[in-house]
Amino acid sequence: MAEKKLLPYQKVHKCYLALMDALDGCRYQEAVQLAEEIRQIGTRDRQIWQVVLAAYIDGEAKALASIAAEAYRSLFDLESDGTGCFLLGRIKMLEGDLEGAEA
Repeated sequence: MAEKKLLPYQKVHKCYLALMDALDGCRYQEAVQLAEEIRQIGTRDRQIWQVVLAAYIDGEAKALASIAAEAYRSLFDLESDGTGCFLLGRIKMLEGDLEGAEA
């Protein structure tokens, strides 16, 4: 029997669940791959994006974290987004920009 083709939001959800499992199991390389798959598919869900950012940080994927940080900034209002601002600061630290991390 052929596998049912998933819609983009279904693919994102499936990857998100696998990403959470990978992070819980400290499988950071797998988490980075899943985060990249989610970013490529695309989502506007803030919570999913925050987990994607966390995966890049934990996996020390500087280049991908920088790309995702720019996308996050363009998608979401940061004024009342403490978690997002924290994660973006962590990405600045990952990049070695300690002054930018404090901004």
